[in-house]
Amino acid sequence: MFLIMSEGYRKGDQFLKDNEQHDVASLILTGGWIESVYFATTIFEKTQDQEIANRIGEQKTALKTIIELLEDFNVEGTYTDLITDLKDLKTDFDQIKFNYQYIEPVTLADKGQTNIKSKSSVQIEDEILSNIIAKVKAIRNDLIG
Repeated sequence: MFLIMSEGYRKGDQFLKDNEQHDVASLILTGGWIESVYFATTIFEKTQDQEIANRIGEQKTALKTIIELLEDFNVEGTYTDLITDLKDLKTDFDQIKFNYQYIEPVTLADKGQTNIKSKSSVQIEDEILSNIIAKVKAIRNDLIG
Protein backbone atom coordinates (compact mmCIF):
# COMPACT_ATOMS: atom_id res chain seq x y z
CA MET A 1 0.00 0.00 0.00
CA PHE A 2 2.82 2.39 0.94
CA LEU A 3 4.59 1.75 -2.38
CA ILE A 4 1.41 2.46 -4.35
CA MET A 5 0.78 5.68 -2.43
CA SER A 6 4.40 6.80 -2.81
CA GLU A 7 4.36 6.17 -6.54
CA GLY A 8 1.05 8.00 -6.93
CA TYR A 9 2.36 10.97 -4.97
CA ARG A 10 5.57 11.07 -7.02
CA LYS A 11 3.68 11.01 -10.32
CA GLY A 12 1.18 13.62 -9.15
CA ASP A 13 3.97 15.88 -7.92
CA GLN A 14 5.82 15.55 -11.21
CA PHE A 15 2.64 16.31 -13.17
CA LEU A 16 2.05 19.49 -11.17
CA LYS A 17 5.64 20.63 -11.62
CA ASP A 18 5.61 19.84 -15.34
CA ASN A 19 2.45 21.94 -15.69
CA GLU A 20 3.82 24.91 -13.74
CA GLN A 21 1.50 24.33 -10.77
CA HIS A 22 4.18 24.61 -8.11
CA ASP A 23 1.77 26.32 -5.72
CA VAL A 24 -0.56 23.31 -5.77
CA ALA A 25 2.40 20.96 -5.26
CA SER A 26 3.49 23.03 -2.24
CA LEU A 27 -0.02 22.83 -0.79
CA ILE A 28 -0.09 19.06 -1.21
CA LEU A 29 3.28 18.82 0.52
CA THR A 30 2.04 21.06 3.33
CA GLY A 31 -1.16 19.05 3.76
CA GLY A 32 0.79 15.80 3.88
CA TRP A 33 3.16 17.24 6.46
CA ILE A 34 0.31 18.53 8.65
CA GLU A 35 -1.49 15.18 8.46
CA SER A 36 1.69 13.26 9.30
CA VAL A 37 2.44 15.44 12.32
CA TYR A 38 -1.21 15.15 13.36
CA PHE A 39 -0.96 11.34 13.28
CA ALA A 40 2.29 11.46 15.26
CA THR A 41 0.78 13.73 17.91
CA THR A 42 -2.29 11.49 18.18
CA ILE A 43 -0.08 8.44 18.68
CA PHE A 44 2.02 10.29 21.24
CA GLU A 45 -1.06 11.25 23.25
CA LYS A 46 -2.05 7.59 23.47
CA THR A 47 1.40 6.09 24.10
CA GLN A 48 3.54 8.87 25.63
CA ASP A 49 6.38 7.24 23.67
CA GLN A 50 9.54 9.37 23.80
CA GLU A 51 10.63 8.20 20.34
CA ILE A 52 7.41 9.61 18.89
CA ALA A 53 8.03 12.89 20.76
CA ASN A 54 11.51 12.95 19.22
CA ARG A 55 10.08 12.45 15.70
CA ILE A 56 7.67 15.31 16.31
CA GLY A 57 10.51 17.54 17.51
CA GLU A 58 12.57 16.67 14.45
CA GLN A 59 9.93 18.36 12.29
CA LYS A 60 11.31 21.76 13.34
CA THR A 61 13.41 22.19 10.19
CA ALA A 62 10.70 20.84 7.89
CA LEU A 63 8.25 23.41 9.25
CA LYS A 64 10.66 26.24 8.52
CA THR A 65 11.03 25.01 4.93
CA ILE A 66 7.27 24.63 4.46
CA ILE A 67 6.64 28.19 5.64
CA GLU A 68 9.28 29.53 3.23
CA LEU A 69 7.79 27.50 0.38
CA LEU A 70 4.27 28.77 1.01
CA GLU A 71 5.53 32.35 1.27
CA ASP A 72 7.15 32.01 -2.16
CA PHE A 73 3.77 31.13 -3.72
CA ASN A 74 1.60 33.51 -1.67
CA VAL A 75 1.59 36.20 -4.36
CA GLU A 76 -2.16 36.82 -4.11
CA GLY A 77 -2.34 36.37 -0.33
CA THR A 78 -4.32 33.14 -0.62
CA TYR A 79 -2.18 31.31 1.93
CA THR A 80 -1.72 34.15 4.42
CA ASP A 81 -3.93 32.62 7.14
CA LEU A 82 -2.24 29.23 6.84
CA ILE A 83 1.21 30.83 6.93
CA THR A 84 0.22 32.82 10.03
CA ASP A 85 -0.95 29.63 11.76
CA LEU A 86 2.24 27.79 10.80
CA LYS A 87 4.41 30.67 12.03
CA ASP A 88 2.55 30.55 15.34
CA LEU A 89 3.26 26.81 15.50
CA LYS A 90 6.90 27.53 14.66
CA THR A 91 7.27 29.68 17.81
CA ASP A 92 6.78 26.49 19.82
CA PHE A 93 9.04 24.42 17.57
CA ASP A 94 11.73 27.09 17.95
CA GLN A 95 11.94 26.24 21.67
CA ILE A 96 12.97 22.65 20.94
CA LYS A 97 16.64 21.91 21.55
CA PHE A 98 18.74 19.35 19.74
CA ASN A 99 21.72 17.67 21.36
CA TYR A 100 24.42 16.12 19.23
CA GLN A 101 27.26 13.98 20.52
CA TYR A 102 30.06 13.28 18.06
CA ILE A 103 31.56 9.81 18.28
CA GLU A 104 34.30 8.77 15.89
CA PRO A 105 32.88 6.63 13.05
CA VAL A 106 34.16 3.09 12.62
CA THR A 107 35.37 2.16 9.14
CA LEU A 108 35.39 -1.47 8.06
CA ALA A 109 37.64 -1.28 5.00
CA ASP A 110 37.25 -4.97 4.13
CA LYS A 111 33.46 -4.51 3.86
CA GLY A 112 33.56 -1.01 2.36
CA GLN A 113 31.45 0.26 5.26
CA THR A 114 31.55 3.17 7.66
CA ASN A 115 29.39 2.92 10.76
CA ILE A 116 28.26 6.23 12.18
CA LYS A 117 28.28 6.14 15.97
CA SER A 118 27.30 9.74 16.72
CA LYS A 119 24.12 10.26 18.70
CA SER A 120 21.50 12.97 18.61
CA SER A 121 18.53 13.62 20.82
CA VAL A 122 15.64 16.01 21.03
CA GLN A 123 14.89 17.98 24.18
CA ILE A 124 11.29 19.12 24.27
CA GLU A 125 9.47 20.31 27.37
CA ASP A 126 6.04 18.85 28.12
CA GLU A 127 4.33 22.24 27.90
CA ILE A 128 5.87 22.95 24.49
CA LEU A 129 4.84 19.52 23.22
CA SER A 130 1.31 20.10 24.50
CA ASN A 131 1.19 23.45 22.68
CA ILE A 132 2.41 21.82 19.46
CA ILE A 133 -0.21 19.07 19.75
CA ALA A 134 -3.01 21.59 20.29
CA LYS A 135 -1.90 23.86 17.44
CA VAL A 136 -1.43 21.01 14.97
CA LYS A 137 -4.94 19.75 15.77
CA ALA A 138 -6.39 23.24 15.32
CA ILE A 139 -4.62 23.80 11.99
CA ARG A 140 -5.66 20.38 10.69
CA ASN A 141 -9.25 20.76 11.82
CA ASP A 142 -9.45 24.22 10.26
CA LEU A 143 -8.21 22.82 6.94
CA ILE A 144 -10.56 19.84 6.83
CA GLY A 145 -13.52 21.65 8.42
